[in-house]
Amino acid sequence: AETDKGKMVLSGGGAKLAVDGKVIHDEPEAEYPMLYKRFAEIVRTGTSDVDLAPLQHVADAFMLGKRNVVEAFFD
Repeated sequence: AETDKGKMVLSGGGAKLAVDGKVIHDEPEAEYPMLYKRFAEIVRTGTSDVDLAPLQHVADAFMLGKRNVVEAFFD
């Protein structure tokens, strides 16, 4: 991408950042190895790892919400 500071290139799945050919950030990818390690642990122990909070918000909206039919609105 061209910026007011020069050409910026993000590569290596986001692990490497260069500006005008100068490497600013270059770290080994850590996200996927940690994720796969967690998957292996879950499979090995027969457990699950789920965040149910978003589903609770949806359930609350359906249980507590009301539907009010009104006249059509035209702008």
